[in-house]
Amino acid sequence: MSDEKTANMVLRSVYLPQDLDANLRDLAYKSTKSKNELIRELVQEALTARGYSASGKQVVSPSKKVEVRKSAKPAAHAES
Repeated sequence: MSDEKTANMVLRSVYLPQDLDANLRDLAYKSTKSKNELIRELVQEALTARGYSASGKQVVSPSKKVEVRKSAKPAAHAES
């Protein structure tokens, strides 16, 4: 990967069990992607599924917004 593509990336080292690495290698081969590219995609998918945006900010999922609305008490109205 060129310096341009890695300029905004952080190097992380992880230990993977051999069977997980073998599955990763097989999936990367079948999808014609590098293991690094596949790891980035899978991490992004997992973070998105847990409510994080691509920018890294946690967002409230639509289902959470509904729960908040349902549980919120109506505002008390002042009588005039």
